[in-house]
Amino acid sequence: MNQRVLTETGNTETKRSLAINNFRVNLNKPLSKFEKYDTMNETRRIALFSNFYLPIEFTRITNREQTYKSITLTEQQAIDGAVERILEELLRNIENEERIMNKQINTYHGLRIYRSRSDNRSD
Repeated sequence: MNQRVLTETGNTETKRSLAINNFRVNLNKPLSKFEKYDTMNETRRIALFSNFYLPIEFTRITNREQTYKSITLTEQQAIDGAVERILEELLRNIENEERIMNKQINTYHGLRIYRSRSDNRSD
């Protein structure tokens, strides 16, 4: 089973800009050299005192390159990964986790299905 996964390559580029009021000046080219990337903006304002800021901002823009990587999984690896992600999502969304009485994974035509039973009686 082939799957495409988005991974970071570790390549980064940093750009800077200066803003005075609503006027922004890019100190580098605004376009990234990467085809696919994730952008982080870090903005700092100039302060004269602890709570008095000038309308001047410095922004550092960091682009991290990302690429799609093809991986091949066996059917069992794909099933196990899907079950893990489903369990994590279920446990994040369940309010009364302590009310789960039984966890059972059934196999049907090569697929594993997660089922849980909880006591619905109000105590």
